[in-house]
Amino acid sequence: GKTISAALLNRKRFDTISQIPNPKSQIPNPKSQRHSTMIKQFAHLCIHTNSLEKTSHFYSDVLGLSRGFDFEREGKLFGYYLKLGVNTFIEVFHNDNPSDVVGNINHLAIEVDDMDQVIKVLRDNGYEATDKKLGADESWQSWTTDPNGVRIEFHQYTEKSMQLKGGTCVVNW
Repeated sequence: GKTISAALLNRKRFDTISQIPNPKSQIPNPKSQRHSTMIKQFAHLCIHTNSLEKTSHFYSDVLGLSRGFDFEREGKLFGYYLKLGVNTFIEVFHNDNPSDVVGNINHLAIEVDDMDQVIKVLRDNGYEATDKKLGADESWQSWTTDPNGVRIEFHQYTEKSMQLKGGTCVVNW
């Protein structure tokens, strides 16, 4: 397929990926635009690792990402958020079982403005969605699975969300 050059993208600032012109078709898809305002942006990607130190070195020391906040469990570092933009992150968690999903992507998270609307739209269209729950990071969340088995977490930030305030998020799970 065709790619859009950086020079072309620099001519106009696009607030969402859906605003980038599609060279194959200039005809809008009414179905895709019907709920376009309920999705705000990509929130985070979660990675499991058996070495928080090596992962931090790669993303922080090598790539220059800074920590957003840490997760602690039983007084020990259990994971952290790495800033990947204004409110976009890489979430990293330690996993003691190396035969588990270490190195694999655990889930995709998408930031939304209205969690209740997202849950309703998913359920109205035949998809399962968990009830809205306030996470340990003080953000609202709901989960679903796409048709390919990819786990998706929808995130709605609050005034107390760790993603916006930073600090240490103490967890008990």
